[in-house]
Amino acid sequence: MELLTVVNRSSKDITGVWDGKPNVIKANSKGAFPATVAEAMKRQNVVMGSEDPYTGEMEYLVGIVEQGDDVSPIEQTQSVTRMNRKQFSATEQVVQSRGGLYTQADRKNEPGVPLTGGPAATEFRSR
Repeated sequence: MELLTVVNRSSKDITGVWDGKPNVIKANSKGAFPATVAEAMKRQNVVMGSEDPYTGEMEYLVGIVEQGDDVSPIEQTQSVTRMNRKQFSATEQVVQSRGGLYTQADRKNEPGVPLTGGPAATEFRSR
């Protein structure tokens, strides 16, 4: 079993769950975990608003030393989604609706990205 060094980059405890068991790394510290657990902890602790919408690259609150990940300090943001929507135009921005949900459908007088229909919805062919 390969053990990997996982570094908590934030000032708060980080929890990752694998096989129903929570694994905690204390603030600004590190621990050794099996490779599958280390990868799960990384994927479960994304810096919100850091995902590039075009490449899928993102930042994490933990780093795995053996994989050459960034282990410099970082904190969680107030973003409501993983994706960095600042790279989108104004009509593609997610806004909070009057009902409290986040959606593109509530943009007034602006065309948005179609949520249904369009060529992709009509190109499906059954076998």
